[in-house]
Amino acid sequence: MKVVLAIIVGAMLVWLIGLTLQEIAALVSHRNDSGLKRCRQVRDLLRAKVADVETKLSELQAFRTTLSAYLAQCDRTMSNSDSAPSREAECPVIDTLTRAR
Repeated sequence: MKVVLAIIVGAMLVWLIGLTLQEIAALVSHRNDSGLKRCRQVRDLLRAKVADVETKLSELQAFRTTLSAYLAQCDRTMSNSDSAPSREAECPVIDTLTRAR
């Protein structure tokens, strides 16, 4: 029962702090090291994770910018379509994506 509980708690920690099982295993493997050596290992891992998060945030911000631009295109098309309902408007996002191929 203790092993199952440890696995569950470990899995929750992995999810909460964003470390992989391999990264946690690497940290745990240093449990017998001296305090400063162990602290350096944790610091190095956390520094790498922060860099990964920064990269992902940058990518997500760029993606949000692209999606917002597409949304604005749709809004403009819908707005123009409301003022001139006689013609059927094409979706500018689909047009952009099909031209990009």
